[in-house]
Amino acid sequence: MPSSPRLKSVPVYGHGNTVVLCRRSLERTYLADPTGAVLALLKVLARGEYQLEQLPAALGSLGHLATGDDVARVVGQLDDWGVLERADSTDQLDAATQQRHASNLRYYDLF
Repeated sequence: MPSSPRLKSVPVYGHGNTVVLCRRSLERTYLADPTGAVLALLKVLARGEYQLEQLPAALGSLGHLATGDDVARVVGQLDDWGVLERADSTDQLDAATQQRHASNLRYYDLF
C-alpha cells in the first residue's frame, strides 16, 4: 500500500447513497455510501496531497470522522483493486520518461 496514495484517473460518481467507481471501461464497482464519507475519501485521494496517516484528519476537516484503521482498510482495498498510485512516484522519473507517459495518457484519453 502506498504511503502517499493518490487515486488514479478513474471516473467516480456519487449517486444517492452509492458511489460508482469505474475501474475499467466495462467494469464498475458500486460502494454503499450513506454518509458521503467514501466519496469524500476518494476526492481527497484524487488530490494526492496527504500521507496515509494524514487522511483521517483530512476527512475530519470535511465533516467525516474516521479512524486510522478504517481509512487504512479502505485504502488497502482500493490498492488491491489497482486504482491507487504513489503520489510521490513521478519525482523519481526523469523528464523524458515523464513526457512519454504524459503523451501516452493523452492518446488513451481519446477512447
